[in-house]
Amino acid sequence: MIALYPGSFDPPTLGHYNILRNAMETFDEVIVGIGVNPDKEPLFSAEQRRDFFRSWIDRRIEDERATIGYLDKFRNRVRIEIYNGLTVDCAHNVGAEVMVRGLRDGADLKNEHYISRINKRVGDISTVFMFPDDQYILVSSSFVRQVAELSQNLEQQLSGLVDDNVIAALKRKFA
Repeated sequence: MIALYPGSFDPPTLGHYNILRNAMETFDEVIVGIGVNPDKEPLFSAEQRRDFFRSWIDRRIEDERATIGYLDKFRNRVRIEIYNGLTVDCAHNVGAEVMVRGLRDGADLKNEHYISRINKRVGDISTVFMFPDDQYILVSSSFVRQVAELSQNLEQQLSGLVDDNVIAALKRKFA
């Protein structure tokens, strides 16, 4: 079964990666769909966000090379696509049978439930909700952007919330 994991991922957090990893335990293939919203000015380009995911996947493979099947699990079963337009159209274009969405709390549930009903009605695609591990419950891209903009010590404040390559990119952005 193919799943689409859509989002803006601006920037991707370790919570996003945690959901991706959990989705890999459930689905045969997961496509990370990086959405481009023409009404929003992203902090990072879609290509940069794609590269963040690729770098994280490559490093997980290197870190866990001894784990049998790990290469197959990620390298051959994860694709990263950049898309414009409706998420349901992207799902159909890549052959996804379901969408994966992460939930952190009740506010996410309310919003995501609404979106999932619209996607089912408009695109006849179901949504599977996944919770991140506890250490990622409080992290969001908007929180990361706010801390990065106001922080004096990005490494300390964002360590454990985003990947090191994201911290480095944030430091360059807000230098």
